[in-house]
Parts: sequence; structure tokens; C-alpha cells
Amino acid sequence: AFLAGALALHAMGLVDDRRPLGPRLKLAITILPALALALLTDTRLLTLLDAYPGGYALSVAITVVWFLAVTNALNFIDNMDGLSAGVAMIASACFLVAALMSAQLFVASVLSLTVGACAGFLLFNFPPARIFMGDGGSLVLGFTLAFLTTRTTYTGESPTGEPLAGGWYALFMPLVILAVPLYDMLSVTLIRVRQ
Repeated sequence: AFLAGALALHAMGLVDDRRPLGPRLKLAITILPALALALLTDTRLLTLLDAYPGGYALSVAITVVWFLAVTNALNFIDNMDGLSAGVAMIASACFLVAALMSAQLFVASVLSLTVGACAGFLLFNFPPARIFMGDGGSLVLGFTLAFLTTRTTYTGESPTGEPLAGGWYALFMPLVILAVPLYDMLSVTLIRVRQ
């Protein structure tokens, strides 16, 4: 489901790089993979809400908003050579440490691949850039980070049964690590809406 969603976003990004699509169409297409992951694979944030009436729907909605925010944040920040890939590589490295500390090997493996892919891309994207990521790459990169941050357990017990080092405040780690692209996305959105 994750690979299918990433492929759909990549295809939309390639089309948008050639012939710009409208923002409403892009938003609708971006919502579909996030919604499918939340509903079909139970990749959701705040699953503790399931115990309350309407909690499941709220958890799905929060997850979809998170996917949209992170996916578009990495897309919006892709406006200078090396910026999107550099920010994604640093964020992925930070998340990699958290995943390794909690023995979440699948998440850690995919984060390692993300760090390596960004590092390899940066060799050719440092100013003066010889290749560019475009929407076909930045949307997939943002979607990947949104998926991996959702799949990571930040508090509670690790898969081996050991308590994780972080307390309840560890839940805010993705917001702190992705603060720069999320702030940029929020400010760009507000400027565009005002104009």
C-alpha cells in the first residue's frame, strides 16, 4: 500500500512537472494514498483515541492531515538546490536514531535507505545543480517521511518488550524534527491564501 501510494504521487508529480496541475486536483490526489494507508493498513496516529466514540474517525483524520502536511512541506521547500533533500536527509537520520533505539528494524531500514538516497542525490543537486528533484521526487520524499513517522513508536514498549527511553513528550519528536519544513509550508500557505 505504501509503494502504491508513493508511485501514485510520483506519477502525479511527473505530470505536474511537465504541465502544472491545479492545486485542488493535486490535493485530492494527495489525500487518496494517505486515506488508503490509514484505512487499509491501520497506519494511524493516536490510536489510543479508538477507545472513545468517534475516536477512530478522528485518528484517521489526524493521520491524513499529517500525511498532507509532511508531503506538501517537503514539496514546498524544494525551491533551492539541495534544500529539500538536505532537510529530508537530516530528518531521516534523526528518525533513524529513534527507530534504532526502540529496535524498530523495518522503519530503521527504510530510513537508512532514505538517508542514502538523499545523500546520493545531493552529490548532483548541490549548487550548481546538475539534476533537480521536482514534484516527482519531493512528493514521494515527503510521503515517505510521513509514513515512517506514523509507523514509528515513540513511547511505550519496544518490540523486544523493553521500555522506550522517551516519555509522553516523545510524541512531539516528529513535529520538532520537521519544524522547519512545516513552518515554511504554513507560512507559504498563509501568504498564498492572503494573496
